[in-house]
Amino acid sequence: MADAASSNVTLIKIINSEPDAFQAEVYLTTGSERWNIVASPDSRHIFFVNSGQDTITVIDAESQTIIGSVDLPM
Repeated sequence: MADAASSNVTLIKIINSEPDAFQAEVYLTTGSERWNIVASPDSRHIFFVNSGQDTITVIDAESQTIIGSVDLPM
C-alpha cells in the first residue's frame, strides 16, 4: 500500500489467515507522493512512482528492500 501523504510504503504479509493473526507491517522510505505501484511480470520487483521527486523506486519483493531508484527526466 502506498501512503501518498507520507514517506512510507507499507508492505503487508499475512502469515496466518485467521483475522487475529495479522502480524506483519514493514515500512520502507521511498520518497514522497507515491501515486502508482506496479509489479514486474515475474513479481520479483515492485516499482513505486514518487511524484514529489520525479523518481521511480525499485523494491526487491522477496527481501522487501530498496534496490535502486530511477530519475525521471522532466
